[in-house]
Amino acid sequence: MDYPDPPNDSGIGEEDSASSLHPDKYDHEHISKLEVFTDDLQKAISSSFPPVATPYTSVHVLLLRWAEDDLNVLDELTTLKRVFENQFRFATEQWDIPSQNSTRALQTKLYDFQDAHQNENELLIVYYGGHGDADRRRGRSIWAA
Repeated sequence: MDYPDPPNDSGIGEEDSASSLHPDKYDHEHISKLEVFTDDLQKAISSSFPPVATPYTSVHVLLLRWAEDDLNVLDELTTLKRVFENQFRFATEQWDIPSQNSTRALQTKLYDFQDAHQNENELLIVYYGGHGDADRRRGRSIWAA
């Protein structure tokens, strides 16, 4: 498909211009628009990720999965653990929920995790890799093997 040439009012003949489709006289418009785009992008990034110090002195992550892992989430948890440790420098712990006495063992683990990090300036993250559902009547989640 042939596109029409833009008007050539620069006084330069088409054979002398850089391109008949993109005369030099339009270059300043691209640079100006690129600078505006760059400024807008920087403002958007800054507003999305403000350089505000976190109120937390430390972050601790507990990654949970079932010992009898029918979903094969071990690779997922291992990758997530590396991200938390290497990219965010969070302290992480991976723990397998036992099949026997799982409710009591999990409750004990969660209480121990919370007790070990009672400072209000510590952020606790619990990630569960497994089956789940919502018990809307009681307003809580159900974790299942």
